[in-house]
Amino acid sequence: MSSADEVRIMNARDALALLSRRIYRKYGAEVLPVISEVWSKLGVAVGNRYRGELPSPNLKAIAEAFFGGVVARGEVFEVSEDRVHGRSYDSCALGLDNTSRELCQAMMSLDKAVMETVTGRQVNMEILSSRAAGDEYCEVIYSWG
Repeated sequence: MSSADEVRIMNARDALALLSRRIYRKYGAEVLPVISEVWSKLGVAVGNRYRGELPSPNLKAIAEAFFGGVVARGEVFEVSEDRVHGRSYDSCALGLDNTSRELCQAMMSLDKAVMETVTGRQVNMEILSSRAAGDEYCEVIYSWG
């Protein structure tokens, strides 16, 4: 068992992350569209729960509600109604450290779908650095599409 498989399963998201890592390891890039689709559907479900609960459907409100407290060690470069740019030095909560940048992109469709569902707008997600790719930190920018 790899260290990525040793991530503790605390909820359904953790179990889905483990399943995604294992099927990617077995089948490779051909399963990335399926992994992305499933994580995106989870993002829609989460976004539907948040819809109507936020003071304003913009990126700042979503970042504060959805990501608040998730990152223990990191930096926030910008949080505005139109753009969120941050960096985390924490290990990947999805167990992706040193696995695959492409798998990270597929599984991060969760966050993108949450934002799009809550706002009803297209969101761009740019992963500048990824612990999944072996980088020291994850750095992501979300902005309107």
